[in-house]
Amino acid sequence: MKFFVETSVAQRVSRTIDLARRMETNAAIIGVPGVGKTVALNAYKESHPLTAMFTITPILAGSLRSLLEEMCLQVGLYGGGSISDLEHRLLKFNVPLWSSQDSEMPPSSPHIVILDEAQNLPLKSLRQLLHMSVEDGGNISFVFCGNNEVLKRVNTDHGAFAQISRRVTFREPIESILEDDADLLASAFGTEGMDAYRLLRAIGAKFHADGVVRVLKMARQLGAEKVIRASHILDAIEILPQFRSAIRQYA
Repeated sequence: MKFFVETSVAQRVSRTIDLARRMETNAAIIGVPGVGKTVALNAYKESHPLTAMFTITPILAGSLRSLLEEMCLQVGLYGGGSISDLEHRLLKFNVPLWSSQDSEMPPSSPHIVILDEAQNLPLKSLRQLLHMSVEDGGNISFVFCGNNEVLKRVNTDHGAFAQISRRVTFREPIESILEDDADLLASAFGTEGMDAYRLLRAIGAKFHADGVVRVLKMARQLGAEKVIRASHILDAIEILPQFRSAIRQYA
């Protein structure tokens, strides 16, 4: 069951990226695992043509050249070369006119490159990337996403991180989901009954969007009906006991 629900997290992610693009700067989106950042980032990428997204895996984290090659491919610049060749190509390429479906944007806007799990980037690579950003005359706005280690890098004006901090204008910390977000997810799965919604709000408060979706998917598998009720959620938690602590007050 694949679908996208526009939660408050998704709205905050989209707003932050759009601000970075409009203001021609860089941004950071920071939050705990499970709130829905990556789902929202993927949804943004799918609906905005001048957007590339990478997860900073150990391979990409360990090789600036590999990351630059992937970036070149994503923005339509083909061919190999040295690290300096790749950087020069990314600095000098021309940005095409914005598509008609995004008419609210300026007629010419920078590419957005989203780097998920950005806390895995070595400091040296992070600095090199920022030298290619619109802040330094390039055509790319970077959005660094990850955990609080990313926040530490962009929230200080001292020492080794000062140069990074000055180039990352927008910072959006996301630490939890709202009850309304739990309700939206519940509704998308066909949940009925306030007792069921209360259970899912409690799960969302402790385990965020990821926990709510995991329980709902299990409840969907267990329920013979299309509607998910509180009994299905309780049955799901019997199979997923890691979520039991969130609903003790309702037991």
